[in-house]
Amino acid sequence: MFRESLKDLSPKLILVAEVDILYDEQILYHKRLQDEGVQSDLKIYKGAFHAFFRLVINCSLRKKKIVGFMLSHQMLK
Repeated sequence: MFRESLKDLSPKLILVAEVDILYDEQILYHKRLQDEGVQSDLKIYKGAFHAFFRLVINCSLRKKKIVGFMLSHQMLK
């Protein structure tokens, strides 16, 4: 966030919990990436709290979202 330019960054996947102390910062980061032409996918999980992705119950959801993003941007072979 503190870099002068984000233009040279690779595509980003931003997964945001709706009830997260860093919610606003994550939304601002996504918008800044888009403004500078960096591909940024944003998914907001309604009602979720900070660190919800660490829960075992969300393991397959997390893997699907991350692997799908990486495949779509040729980050995996």
